[in-house]
Amino acid sequence: MAQGRKRVEQLRLTGKGSANLYGEYELGGLNVLYVLADRPSAYGLPQNPLVAAGNLVGNWLSGVATAGVLTLLPFWLLFRRKESLAAQVTVEPQKGE
Repeated sequence: MAQGRKRVEQLRLTGKGSANLYGEYELGGLNVLYVLADRPSAYGLPQNPLVAAGNLVGNWLSGVATAGVLTLLPFWLLFRRKESLAAQVTVEPQKGE
């Protein structure tokens, strides 16, 4: 981080007044820092990024549903096969009848 700040200062001294370190404070830190010579929008980056919180509940519920299906599917297939095999077994008549 210190190296990024130093590079931003170097850019500002060379006339790039809008140079900045992107990713240091955005969304609590992005884990990746970008030294930008211009404003973030010039590079296709949002100036003030936001987390899309509107889909969190739906995404969480779909994950739970998927986990439930993946958990129950093997048991359903196992019992279905067991019933299928039981239906195929025929009672053979005993000899002498």
